[in-house]
Amino acid sequence: MKNTGFYQKEKENTGRRRGWNAVTVVLFVCALPVLIPLVCGAVAVLLGAVLAVAGGAIAIVTGAVGGLLALLAGAAGCILAATVSLAALLFGSLLGIGFGSVLLFSAPASALAILGVSLMAAGGGILGSLLLWQICVFLIRVFRGLTGWTRERILQRKEKRAMRAAQAAAKEEGGQDA
Repeated sequence: MKNTGFYQKEKENTGRRRGWNAVTVVLFVCALPVLIPLVCGAVAVLLGAVLAVAGGAIAIVTGAVGGLLALLAGAAGCILAATVSLAALLFGSLLGIGFGSVLLFSAPASALAILGVSLMAAGGGILGSLLLWQICVFLIRVFRGLTGWTRERILQRKEKRAMRAAQAAAKEEGGQDA
């Protein structure tokens, strides 16, 4: 025998009444004057945490970019200083060779010493300039490869996004037709 009388309706009303009672209790608790400053404080703490995380992320990105720029500027300054030093070394060695050649007729021993040191400096300058040239070529190749790699990564991301968008559009289109 199925009971569809007053007791069944009362049972349904009791479930609804409990739900409304819970909503009423939550509203009463939220209306307490003590909770308003606590909620404001909680919102302030959460906002502060979000801003701290965002500030940390910005600091990390800024530091990485600044470090990369400092590395590039340092490398460029080092190469420029090496170039100037090698140019000065070659210029000084050429002056020494000329001075040693002139001095050769008046003081042969001193002239030979000056010529030897100047020729040695010229050879070191030539070898150093070859080394500097190879370093510059290597850095140019590395930066070309790095820019190519970065470009490929960006294009791959764009292609993946486009594929995902196309798949999502295909799913939507397939879902609307059914």
